[in-house]
Amino acid sequence: MKLMINKSNYLIFMFYPILITSIIMNLSSSSWLMTWMLIELNLLSFIPIMLNQTKLKNNSIMMKYYVIQTFSSIIMLFSLSFSMIIFINQLKTLMFWSMMMKLGLPPFHNWFINIMKKNSWLICAIISTIQKVIPILILSFFMFSNNLMIIILILLMFFLLINMSKFFNSSSMKLIMSYSSIINSFWIIITSLFNKFIMILFMSIYFLSTWFIMYIFKMMKIKLLNNLMNSQLSKWMYMILMMSMIISAIPPSLMFTMKLMMIYLNLLNKYILLILIIISSISVIIYFRLFFKIMLMKNFLNKINMFTKIIQNQYFKKKIMMNSMIFMMISINMFLLFSSLTYLLN
Repeated sequence: MKLMINKSNYLIFMFYPILITSIIMNLSSSSWLMTWMLIELNLLSFIPIMLNQTKLKNNSIMMKYYVIQTFSSIIMLFSLSFSMIIFINQLKTLMFWSMMMKLGLPPFHNWFINIMKKNSWLICAIISTIQKVIPILILSFFMFSNNLMIIILILLMFFLLINMSKFFNSSSMKLIMSYSSIINSFWIIITSLFNKFIMILFMSIYFLSTWFIMYIFKMMKIKLLNNLMNSQLSKWMYMILMMSMIISAIPPSLMFTMKLMMIYLNLLNKYILLILIIISSISVIIYFRLFFKIMLMKNFLNKINMFTKIIQNQYFKKKIMMNSMIFMMISINMFLLFSSLTYLLN
């Protein structure tokens, strides 16, 4: 009897261990050449996984990902090769921008958003989480100056302001999650400048929350924002809401506490503090649409009725819930914003 091996099981036993091992080995790597080799091993193990999940018509997306990752690796290798010839600051600059390209962060974010929109939820989860570990760790070695952090913060602020209209006009959940990944990747990089433990904790919480949300979206075949109104999602709504609050750093989530810690650590630098508060306020506004769809779901509201029997009018109840959430998120962010402005004026 011929033994039949399932293709997906073959990928799990063959390439996923290599993918994870390359990341773990990079954590203990002390050589830049070894780091580069592990990045290439990581890429070569991910391409078959991506090929298995990507439809034939979207193979161009896979090639785009491969070309961009390879080109950024070439820049990294070039900077390492000439590190003994050119100035060390030039080396750091080349390495910094090559890692920004690998992560798909502004101004190199278009390829990342395009690939996220046209791939499966599994690939989106991998690209948004574990594939960012090595580049973020490399970037953390260069996050040593306030000037560099100001550049990153300005890039993030312009990205949010420019793409805000696109975000509000889009109903694609993959687009929403791609913007969320970019925003939180910036926060992870910023935390690496002050405290590596906070960075690891922030990154772990965000990665786990993102994996859980994308797993539910994959299982329930969620593609559009309106799909959240599906009655079959009612049993998952509490978890989706909780995880959404975590990745958007809404109080009282742990990620909100860590952002407060970052703001506290930046009290001595007034300009960085102000930019951090503005970015946090803008990103919270961006998540409003996701929260509204969850909170307005009929079955979700019916479950909340057990705790809100005093109010009988459904429409009035929806309005109260919406307004209370808006008031809570805006008031907290405005309090932080005005506090920082008061501090700046004093």
